[in-house]
Amino acid sequence: MNHERSSEAFTQDLSFALMEHQCQNNAGLPSDLFKNISNLLQSAIKNSPPSLWSNELSRQFDVDHPLQVSLASLEKEYKMIAANPIIYSLDQILSLYNKAQRFEDLRCMLGSLAGQPADDLRPYYKIMNACGNNHNCSENDFASNDLFVSAQKLCEAFYTKNHCFVEFNITKRKNGLASLVGKYLQRFSAEKIEPLFQMRNENLKFNCEESTDAKLDQTTLTIPVFAPGMDPRVLVDILAYTEQTWTNEHIRIKFDMQTTGSSNAVQIIAMTGGISHVPSENSHLIYLNASLPISQMSKVLAHELGHVLGFPDCYIEYFDTTKKELIYYEIAEKNTNIMCTMRPGVSVPSDYFLQLKQRSCNFR
Repeated sequence: MNHERSSEAFTQDLSFALMEHQCQNNAGLPSDLFKNISNLLQSAIKNSPPSLWSNELSRQFDVDHPLQVSLASLEKEYKMIAANPIIYSLDQILSLYNKAQRFEDLRCMLGSLAGQPADDLRPYYKIMNACGNNHNCSENDFASNDLFVSAQKLCEAFYTKNHCFVEFNITKRKNGLASLVGKYLQRFSAEKIEPLFQMRNENLKFNCEESTDAKLDQTTLTIPVFAPGMDPRVLVDILAYTEQTWTNEHIRIKFDMQTTGSSNAVQIIAMTGGISHVPSENSHLIYLNASLPISQMSKVLAHELGHVLGFPDCYIEYFDTTKKELIYYEIAEKNTNIMCTMRPGVSVPSDYFLQLKQRSCNFR
């Protein structure tokens, strides 16, 4: 689909496949809807007193308040606000912009995000919030439709919907739901949640050296870096932030700048827009959105380095092909983990450093 007709994508209930096709020839061009929403926000900021301006152009989405956005919902909300913008607050327009920004950045990747609802963590956390860490819910608690449905969804992460329906309804008649749900909570935690905080099996290895100071129990892990397209002054700042973030009393990350690329160097590729990422097929590459403010770019680079080192995202994002919705949320209990969120005050968990020393170091 050419750029002149791109607005049609927002007036129909298109499939994600067609949306991706639209992007193939216009990967770097914003959609008409996103441009309209951006203009709406700029107009609202221009006409609002400074006291109402937001310092952050990003809202945090969690398990209880996930991002759920589709082309149809964006179009509907935009038309509603655009028809009479004066009655809507700056926060409401900013919220629309943030949802549109996330969808816009991912509109050419929806196919790769499809088919992951089985990994949705919301049913697990709904039960945990109701029952506590000790699983204190009784048989009567699970007789309620809300918790019963959530418990069945835990089962559906591993088996077919029909299998889970039969198993849960038979167990319900035998008054064994609490025990059955406890079993699935344990399995879901072990197979779906714990791996989000563990280094993957095929991780890169780097040269490491123990400190020569007997009083220090610190290992330096050196990462060769090649970044030919980056502004050197910006690069110095964002690398310094990333080194500091991935350093504690036991492990220190140090970058070794390379003037030419090599097979073991991590290459930073500057982009003018889009979502920064590390390709799943090549952990030596970091695609970095260089149009971000330096403070934000620094945090993003530190996050992407986590992928280079072998740590997965610990937020949930997928495209529901049935509802044609993008679902995104962060795990609230992990809201300071830099691999889970971009909130203020993020850091690297201490056990990540232990994993690094055990699995990523080649000692000379």
